[in-house]
Amino acid sequence: MAKIPNNYRFTKRWVKEALVNEGLLDKIYKNNELDDATNAKIKTALDKLKAMDKYQ
Repeated sequence: MAKIPNNYRFTKRWVKEALVNEGLLDKIYKNNELDDATNAKIKTALDKLKAMDKYQ
């Protein structure tokens, strides 16, 4: 099982790519694009990714 951090800034690139490939996010965000609304969207996407059997 891969460890997926809660903070998007410290998330590995392959996790960010998986979020986009699974359709959970529309793009890979840069650090300067992160605001409260985007962080909430990312947290929801990370929670959904963690729940997928494929990423257990």
